[in-house]
Amino acid sequence: MYARIHNVIAQSEMQLTMWQETFKAIGAKSNMQNGAKQITVTKIAPNKAILITVFPNKEIADKAFQAVKNNVCLLYTSPSPRDATL
Repeated sequence: MYARIHNVIAQSEMQLTMWQETFKAIGAKSNMQNGAKQITVTKIAPNKAILITVFPNKEIADKAFQAVKNNVCLLYTSPSPRDATL
């Protein structure tokens, strides 16, 4: 088994919650479709979490990482329509 561990740090608790929901909807599904055996997100502070994903081996983990990287969208993009000058 091969585990990938990521620290997730958001600017606020709300942003972390948004990331968790986006990851559940897109990233976790993609990881599972690409061979992940277990995914755990543990909140360790109001704006911090640890993501642990377990795969059968490193090759499958690398494949899943590329798939998620290509599919997960950014929560915030810049410039925002709010940034436009009138």
